[in-house]
Amino acid sequence: MDFIFDVLVESIFEIFVDGFLALCSAFVPQKVLTEKGKKIIGYIFLAISVVLLVGLFIGIVVLLETKGQSFWGWLLIGLNIIYIITGITLKIVSHFKK
Repeated sequence: MDFIFDVLVESIFEIFVDGFLALCSAFVPQKVLTEKGKKIIGYIFLAISVVLLVGLFIGIVVLLETKGQSFWGWLLIGLNIIYIITGITLKIVSHFKK
């Protein structure tokens, strides 16, 4: 179980946090964004990713309990989908920006 959690956290960090950091560095000049700033931004996006991951699990459970009729379950899953699409889009933009 510990291995699965490590893989999930690492994949979330690699996909989303690095993508958002790459986007920040593409739009902000290097003189302004320091290593400490990159770490702080990374921790913020890691916290957001973990909260959304927990929300995803809660949304799935709520939808299973209500047989797919809960607005709140769909909202939690929708937020995750929006976050994933945003992360992928920003990673693609930052790749072409460099």
